[in-house]
Amino acid sequence: MAAIVDSNAAADFAMPCTCERCAPQTADLRQPTRDERRRFLAAASNDSGKAAHLLTKTLVWRRDNNIDALAKLARDGPATEEDREELANEAKVDALYPCALLPTGYDGTCLQVQMLGRADVAASS
Repeated sequence: MAAIVDSNAAADFAMPCTCERCAPQTADLRQPTRDERRRFLAAASNDSGKAAHLLTKTLVWRRDNNIDALAKLARDGPATEEDREELANEAKVDALYPCALLPTGYDGTCLQVQMLGRADVAASS
């Protein structure tokens, strides 16, 4: 139990990273969760500076690509008319060009399956 308490205390490293590459990009970043801090600290071999840098880069990427909003949309469903329109557009594209991404292993590679025989060619014209 002492190891768990120590890892929680160690996860309180300074955020966001203040290096010259990260500092200009840190406006409007959300605060990382305690679990995110612990995971990034473990991934950085308990190097708090490296963990702060990696976590800051991840949060900047998540902000720039609107990942948290996309995750909320996937979890809660469409909340606005714009969300509903986006999902309707996705359904149209899926009907015209059916494909799927399948995870294949622990190394993070994916397999893209293109089902061109099921494409609705008449609908696209």
